[in-house]
Amino acid sequence: MKERKLDAILASSPENFFYAGDLYIPFIDRFRGFSSGFGQFVLVPLEGDPVLCVTALDADLAKVVSPIKDQRFTRTWAYFRREKGDEIDVYENTIVALEDVLKEKGLTKATIGFEEKTLPIVDYRKIVEKLPNVEFEDASKTFLDIRAVKIQEEVDRIKRACEISEKGFEAAFSVAREGATEADFLRAFQLEITKQGGYMHKGLIHQNLTIGKESATVRRGWPLDHKLKKGDVMRFDGGAIYYGYRCDFARCRVLGKPSEKIVKVYNALTEAQKRIVDMIEPGVKFSDLFKTGMKTVREMGYPDFERSHLGHGLGLITEEEPLVNPNNDIELEENMVLSIEVPYYWTGVAGFNIEDVVHVTSDGHDIFTPNLHRGLEL
Repeated sequence: MKERKLDAILASSPENFFYAGDLYIPFIDRFRGFSSGFGQFVLVPLEGDPVLCVTALDADLAKVVSPIKDQRFTRTWAYFRREKGDEIDVYENTIVALEDVLKEKGLTKATIGFEEKTLPIVDYRKIVEKLPNVEFEDASKTFLDIRAVKIQEEVDRIKRACEISEKGFEAAFSVAREGATEADFLRAFQLEITKQGGYMHKGLIHQNLTIGKESATVRRGWPLDHKLKKGDVMRFDGGAIYYGYRCDFARCRVLGKPSEKIVKVYNALTEAQKRIVDMIEPGVKFSDLFKTGMKTVREMGYPDFERSHLGHGLGLITEEEPLVNPNNDIELEENMVLSIEVPYYWTGVAGFNIEDVVHVTSDGHDIFTPNLHRGLEL
């Protein structure tokens, strides 16, 4: 914050609220901008202690879970009867609470970093009207830069999410047989990760357990009814969530013997991904990782291969910065966690991806998804 001349930073999006407050609020997406405020925030000042604000509905949860001691609460639509001695003070709405906190902190003429991309414009206008002497600067990039390098607790959670995800994929592949459907694979995956203490994203967009020619479809809202048959490719791409942190890796398998066409493309992708991973250590440029992957695939028989990126940061969001792309000349740092992938979507044939979660260490890297083999055989 000091480098960017910010007196405080205001976290209000689901991921940055969680990051700053270590507190997950159910339905935070649904009620962002709900009614008379943007629902919840964490204010982190350059000097002094942070302040967390949630609705009265979430007060008891916040007290138990969040490490932030200074907690404020706002009125909600739900009625709560509280025992004597357990009462809480509530603000009329979140914007009034923010105004009061800034006054207490002496920040009514400060420069505050906020999330321009996610704060509803209606709420932003109300805040500016209430606090005309505060200068608001977009800090979206600041949050991304902070989150790009993980602390040990984050690394541990991602690693556990990966362990759970590997078991989930193993369970899903175990049901592979002629006639199996995407729903069968998804059911096995979800049951296993739940047993292991993980959970799925609320949507299926990052749980691509796809089969056959339709596996070339990149995004899915729900499983298709396609039945697995001999020679079909199974592309499983995604992972579990563990205490807010995600895994995103991919493996492909074929029921029976794969065609030469499938083997050739998959070998090129696997070799390209391996060469990228082998390069990972502090000081290497993201753009150099990208160039290596692209060069390998093209040299191995696919000169027209195109991709905008070959990997991304991983954490509270499945795909976040920094990206492994040709324009990213920043260098890898210790304790970044990345998903390194080389996908290939061949309509009429199949979709392919080989992806691993890689932790950048002081002297190289550590692969968090090493246990499921990288070949096509079941």
